Amino acid sequence: GCRAAKGATSVIPIVMASVGDAVASGLVESLAKPGGNITGLVFFDPEISAKRVELIKEAKPDTAVIAYLTNPENISWQSNIRAIENAVLKLKLELHVIKARTANEIGGAFESMSGKRVNAVLIQQDPMLYTNRKVIVELAKKRRMFSVGAPEIAESDGLIGYGANFLDLYRRSAAFVDKIFNGANPGDIPVEQPSKFDCVINLKT
Repeated sequence: GCRAAKGATSVIPIVMASVGDAVASGLVESLAKPGGNITGLVFFDPEISAKRVELIKEAKPDTAVIAYLTNPENISWQSNIRAIENAVLKLKLELHVIKARTANEIGGAFESMSGKRVNAVLIQQDPMLYTNRKVIVELAKKRRMFSVGAPEIAESDGLIGYGANFLDLYRRSAAFVDKIFNGANPGDIPVEQPSKFDCVINLKT
């Protein structure tokens, strides 16, 4: 998305509606001073991932082993893992990083979890994994693991969903477009962070 747009032009203004880590991915120089032709909104992906680890432990204090299901094609996966590793260290959890680049690799990813005594699956906020969230949640349930991720994970029969409210981000992105249409330089408009977060717990699950 934004990486392709940035590669296509350094002149046409680009507004990000929801990017996980714009600095780590090289889209902007800093949040306060983006530089270049890109500005918009980010959703704290690494920090949210760490918060989801804390929610796992709060929901089930006896959790000992978690898996992080990630798509390594996603540019924010490494910064997410660093944040998750810090969180699991504080909570004395065992972490397994499990990769799936395509939908066809998801089944194999869960097979690799089977022998690792995984209690909970933390799902990266990634477009491919999001599209296949119902399959992922069902595979986790079959293996008696509970799943945690974006709010839509809980809505798809996972246990916990936590994250930025994307409808709010999309609405706020219109203000950036308005500023640019009124002559502002996108490189001078600070990148904004979420002000509204949703936490969803599926009581049935």
